[in-house]
Amino acid sequence: MKNIIIILLLSVISFGSKAQHQLKLYDSFKKDAELKEAILKFDMTPFMADKANFVCDTVVRVVDLVEMNKLLRKYLHLPKNAQLKKASESNNGYTQTFGIYKDDDAISYIRFTISQTEGTLEEVFVEKNN
Repeated sequence: MKNIIIILLLSVISFGSKAQHQLKLYDSFKKDAELKEAILKFDMTPFMADKANFVCDTVVRVVDLVEMNKLLRKYLHLPKNAQLKKASESNNGYTQTFGIYKDDDAISYIRFTISQTEGTLEEVFVEKNN
């Protein structure tokens, strides 16, 4: 009986260590300044590899780099004296939200979802604050 308990205990410990080794941790996203600069220039070149989702109002598309930049120019309005500030981040920094503020009032929010494995853009979601 004692041998069976020892064998079961060893198998549980072995299984637990294998499961722990399969969990892969990714470094935090550290390109906040580059992402902010890309937004201000309406140029997602550093973050686009192939295609990404673009969502705003009734527009939901899978787009390439050229179309992404055009859609950002069309739907992101940076009024005079407005500020672009980081509003939040989650998912170890791989989901970034920036806000466009004028007189401390949010005009719109832009959420970027970035792939942890490739570090490339998966989705851009623009939400206007009415």
